[in-house]
Amino acid sequence: MRLYALLDDTANNMGEDHVSEIPLFRTMTLEKHIAMFKRVLDMYVWETSLKSRICQIVLTLEDRREVMFHLSAWLQQPYLEAEALQEMDFLQALETDDTA
Repeated sequence: MRLYALLDDTANNMGEDHVSEIPLFRTMTLEKHIAMFKRVLDMYVWETSLKSRICQIVLTLEDRREVMFHLSAWLQQPYLEAEALQEMDFLQALETDDTA
């Protein structure tokens, strides 16, 4: 994954301390940013996979109730953790806020 290549490139070019000790912006290191991005990326990969399966299934259904059942799973977005997404938004705003 390219995120991990970024860690390796940073360690090789700038030193290991730029990966795990020196904050990228204010408080979080590059390593912590990448872990957060990876978590969110994984959620979206799972969600996209689910939506793809739902599309395949819905195309074969004839019963309206079954279609509605699958569409409710689409709308619920079960793999997207709202708290994790809000935490990422908050931390990114905190890290990149230039008014502080």
